[in-house]
Amino acid sequence: MAGPAAPEQAETALATLLMAGLAERLGGLSEVDVLVDCGRLRPSSPVAALLAAATATVLVARPTLAEVAHLRPRVAALRSRRPALLLVGDRPYAAEEVAAAVDVPVLGVLAQDHRGAQTVAGERDGVGRGLVRSKLVRSAVPVAQRLVQDHVMSGRDADDHAAAAAGLASNGQIGGRR
Repeated sequence: MAGPAAPEQAETALATLLMAGLAERLGGLSEVDVLVDCGRLRPSSPVAALLAAATATVLVARPTLAEVAHLRPRVAALRSRRPALLLVGDRPYAAEEVAAAVDVPVLGVLAQDHRGAQTVAGERDGVGRGLVRSKLVRSAVPVAQRLVQDHVMSGRDADDHAAAAAGLASNGQIGGRR
């Protein structure tokens, strides 16, 4: 579901949804996994209720000096949630350097693939084989598999999750080759 583009509008919409019981409803979905993009985390953000209900917290950042500097206070605030880090791109700093700088494990590195991102966002044609072969999707498959392995995202059995992720990767639906 796409949200409002402006941060102020997104915060207002999210606060309204949370007051209407969004966190509880999402937590009650036992047959599906829910991924929520909480945007930039600020101390005054209403996403605290979603984070409190989450099974896993994954912070997304580019491995740049500015983004790593912005991560530090958020990591400190979320330390009790045991967050993981997902990097977009592998330059100028390697995953190991970023992990050491913020003292958080790196879940994986997504390829910086503008064409693949445009295709996923529906801004470009290429759904199907072209998307499956994109650097973005190929780099996302091991991240998804590791997330399933490290954090069971819903009430379903971990083996069911791992089998589903491996099946998608091997049959060409996502990231694999046919």
